[in-house]
Amino acid sequence: MNSNCIAIDLGASSGRVIQGRLIEGKFELREIHRFMNETVIEDGQLCWDLDLIFKEILSGLIKCKSFGIAPDSIGIDSWGVDFVLLDVNNEIIGNPVAYRDNRTDDIMDDVFNLISKEGLYEKTGIQFMQFNTLFQLFALKAAHPKDINGAKTLLFLPDYINFLMTDNLITEYTIASTSQLLNVHSRDWDHELTELINDNRGMFNPLIQPGVKIGKLSQNVEDNTGLTEVSVVSVPSHDTASAVAAAPTNGKNWAYISSGTWSLMGIEVDGPITSDVALKYNFTNEGGVFGTIRLLKNLMGLWLFQEVKKLLGRDYHYSELISEASASEPFKFLVNPNDQRFFNPENMIDEIKSFCRETGQSIPQRPGEICRCIFDSLAFQYRQVLEELKEVQNIPIYAVHVVGGGSQNELLNQLCANATGLDVYAGPVEATALGNLMFQNISLGKIKTLGEGRRIIKKSFDIRKYSPMIKPELGSKWQFFKGLVY
Repeated sequence: MNSNCIAIDLGASSGRVIQGRLIEGKFELREIHRFMNETVIEDGQLCWDLDLIFKEILSGLIKCKSFGIAPDSIGIDSWGVDFVLLDVNNEIIGNPVAYRDNRTDDIMDDVFNLISKEGLYEKTGIQFMQFNTLFQLFALKAAHPKDINGAKTLLFLPDYINFLMTDNLITEYTIASTSQLLNVHSRDWDHELTELINDNRGMFNPLIQPGVKIGKLSQNVEDNTGLTEVSVVSVPSHDTASAVAAAPTNGKNWAYISSGTWSLMGIEVDGPITSDVALKYNFTNEGGVFGTIRLLKNLMGLWLFQEVKKLLGRDYHYSELISEASASEPFKFLVNPNDQRFFNPENMIDEIKSFCRETGQSIPQRPGEICRCIFDSLAFQYRQVLEELKEVQNIPIYAVHVVGGGSQNELLNQLCANATGLDVYAGPVEATALGNLMFQNISLGKIKTLGEGRRIIKKSFDIRKYSPMIKPELGSKWQFFKGLVY
């Protein structure tokens, strides 16, 4: 039951083309191509360079051909909420604006004037964040109504790449579920909401589930890469959906953190939870695999650390900063990582210092102190989400599984264990690519169930365990942190 597949994993800062072979019941991964993905300024807006992204994907597939790789299938995943609009000729209308652009500043209240916050949450179960697709579309409609009126099709970013790969227009369920345009109960488009944007229902494609074959590579892609007769498969195309699918565990009593630029923390449930308590704590109900719902919160995550590293430049390596943070005094400085001021500041270091100053704390000066502030604050934020989850869904949670690139941060893993009092299991690093590959293999008939796929992943990679080492100072520091958040 061996296979040879290609996962195209697009992140907001980089993209990869990864070969995944299933051999004798284990996955083997090989990075074929990596490229930077950065936003560009177009007409005063923060945008994605989709032409460059697709060019880099083709470069990765050309390398596959030159390395003698004959893939059975290809799957694409990316971050959520961002989209393109296509006209009747399937050409992009306007700019592919990035979610960190400021066009959605103050737009949420305009939407709440048309539908109450409570009514919107009952319909969608989605966390209120200003960059959700719903709010992006409202901002676009206000600024460029002709773009909305001239649109024939809306595609999320992985759907658009699938279109470039196959010439087929599809919309995959897990990526659409991030939009705040789906009805969380019917798990389909909510036409009352889509009609607030445009009364053209045809703009929103029927949804397909992960594991469906979209089509063969187009003639154009075959000509450019030399690959022939390769199927493109609909995987869980929201990267978090793929990452959670790859969590190497089974059962119900565990939480996950998909750790990277964002920290996506939550639990897997069978149905949506749109209670008053879930609304109060702003939890999101995103589409999972095999009928599950990912009840989670989007947390700012390692974005703060990445921005600090960018400001420090080449003088510091990530591992050096983590080492300095480990040697710094614990819990001396704390911030609320999810405060809106950290979303896209001009200078992250200055913003962290200002937060500490404004909340009566001493001010971190050395790079290690600033990074320790970030990691301590993230660990407390994980504890906060766990406590909220217990109120929303009254089930015991015995462990936390950290997957994704952030699972390599040993200091943060240990701090998470200390703050939550739970065992933390870290890995695999390439969870998103593995979830992508799992569903290609489900489509190929090589893997039958989610449980089987997770067992294969657990057997294929080392998972590191971190047990809590509770320290007395956490009590008062925890209470101070809660005052910063609530």
